[in-house]
Amino acid sequence: MPQATTDFSGRTEALARYLGAMFPTAGIERYENANCVGFRFIGAPHASVEFEREWLAALPANADAIAQEMHLNRVCAEINDTPETQCVIFGSAGVRRA
Repeated sequence: MPQATTDFSGRTEALARYLGAMFPTAGIERYENANCVGFRFIGAPHASVEFEREWLAALPANADAIAQEMHLNRVCAEINDTPETQCVIFGSAGVRRA
């Protein structure tokens, strides 16, 4: 039986739009690697944020539902509570900072 693959592109785009709406005065640089999708804020004093792919796979595919999950997981609050020199990471094991 073939394994189902998760479409990360739609989820990543929904995350980018959500962050752009929540932090409209900042430029945002998106980056991806095998483990995560991350965003760096440019021109604003905010911490970077990363979302582990395993955590992203558990999100709904609908952009509105993703925005709701971002609110429920306090994504913006975690970004604001993290020093700008650090990165807040959302993963299956919880939220951590690096």
